[in-house]
Amino acid sequence: MWQLSDVCLTHPKAPHDVLSSVSLNIDDGEQLVILGASGAGKSTLLRCFAGDLAPRSGTFLRDGHDVYGGNVRSYQRDVAIIRQTGDPVPRLSARVNILVAVANQWHLGDLARILMRQPVRFDAAVTALAVEHGVKHLLDIKVEQLSGGERQRVALLQALLRQPQLILADEPTTGLDPATATAALQALRSIAGVTLVVATHDLRVATTFERMIALKHGRVVHDGAPLASDALRDLYATDVLE
Repeated sequence: MWQLSDVCLTHPKAPHDVLSSVSLNIDDGEQLVILGASGAGKSTLLRCFAGDLAPRSGTFLRDGHDVYGGNVRSYQRDVAIIRQTGDPVPRLSARVNILVAVANQWHLGDLARILMRQPVRFDAAVTALAVEHGVKHLLDIKVEQLSGGERQRVALLQALLRQPQLILADEPTTGLDPATATAALQALRSIAGVTLVVATHDLRVATTFERMIALKHGRVVHDGAPLASDALRDLYATDVLE
């Protein structure tokens, strides 16, 4: 379980708290969506869950242990982040981009073998994931030649190769057409046994989740079943979308 208790959080560029008195419990294997307009605190909340930004006050626990009071790097090994663009490394193939996700596990000589297109010990896992998600044919293609949806699939395999306990997806369908966005979301949600937290403005995405957390001005204003359309309008009524 991940547990935030009365968390207040700021960052150097903010003159005031970005999150105020946020309390949440997330169970292992749960899938949920975080909704809110620009400045609501979605990305800041994801950074807290990622182990990148410590609360100013309050506590963030993983299975009863204080994340920021212990070995944060150890915690981060179990967390994978999927961002809007997928963060591809240009001029490298999809295979190499996927392997970069486990660069901290490379042995001496792994980098040379990868750049020389020679087999490495992670290849079997990469191929198995690519086959499972129907993208084996993309592995040897340079990432700049891939479509937005294909790059998102590569980002998903990057995340899965790390065998995370928690996947944080920040606007994973931005820039994708409806059909591609649906396929990308289905791929994310098909992963068994991994906790999934998606932050989005896409209401088509948000309303497919059984649990919706809505943020406004840094506070949780809703935590439960998807909001009705009128409540969603109120959520964005005085805000500007990112």
